[in-house]
Amino acid sequence: MSASKTAENIARIEAEIVTIRRTGASLEELQDESVARLRDAEAFYRTRGLPLRNNVMTPGETAAALIGFQMATNGKSCIGAERSRVEAQFNARGGNGMAADVKAKRLADLQAKLRVLHAKAEIERRAAGDEIDGAIDAECFLLNDEALANVATGKELTQ
Repeated sequence: MSASKTAENIARIEAEIVTIRRTGASLEELQDESVARLRDAEAFYRTRGLPLRNNVMTPGETAAALIGFQMATNGKSCIGAERSRVEAQFNARGGNGMAADVKAKRLADLQAKLRVLHAKAEIERRAAGDEIDGAIDAECFLLNDEALANVATGKELTQ
């Protein structure tokens, strides 16, 4: 693989990593989080009641109590409306989301590919006898030739 092709692949993977890091949570995760907040408000209402004369609450507690009251009296429709609201908001943002575990696995896979490509780029730089004239991968720069070859072929280093 030529140095320019390796550099292109590195840039492509780095761009994909940035895109994935910017990707928010999946719709299901957002909806589950929102429903959990509704259930917390319901539990608060059942514990503290409504803000009447003898039951002084902060504005946040008042809002939680009122939402909790709605949940206690008509929870199914509140949850349905909240799921619809979250879905509309999610779609307005572009409808892109990724579950946390899928996101973590994808990032780990891309980081592994990137490490291999950095090792190949370092081997190419050393073979050409090039001076360091730009950004390099510090880990690959510090490896000896044998360890660098192991990384470039995807083998794990044994210590």
